[in-house]
Amino acid sequence: MSRLLSFCAPLLTTVVIYGSLTANPDVPIVFEDYTDKIYHLIAYLLLMLSWFLFFKNRYLSTQFSAKRMLWTDLLTFERSIVIGAATLCFVIGSVIELAQGYLVKNRSMEWDDILANTIGILFATVILFLIDMLFIKSSKKNAL
Repeated sequence: MSRLLSFCAPLLTTVVIYGSLTANPDVPIVFEDYTDKIYHLIAYLLLMLSWFLFFKNRYLSTQFSAKRMLWTDLLTFERSIVIGAATLCFVIGSVIELAQGYLVKNRSMEWDDILANTIGILFATVILFLIDMLFIKSSKKNAL
């Protein structure tokens, strides 16, 4: 599982970067109903979760060598890892938007895209926080 986690986040990041910077003439320049913002939100929610698991896996692999499951990685909330993953995802999204504005002909920079990316990152952070509150904190209370 740890090998899969080591490739998942960089691979997903590569797919997002490629999809965002490739000039595709079949893609409409502006969506009238903001469906592209939902795609941004979902992409960055998944990107944030994958980078959290990537960093968490790297951090835990330096702490001890016990076998872990994906679910236990998700259930252990580390604030510094969440902040690091969120910052990385925000920087990636912002740099991509700047590149769309200045480097790619068929694309344009939109502040709404950066906002949608940020909302996706925040949703992922809230999901991780809620998982921590509901499962970890309650199991610690039951153990006492």
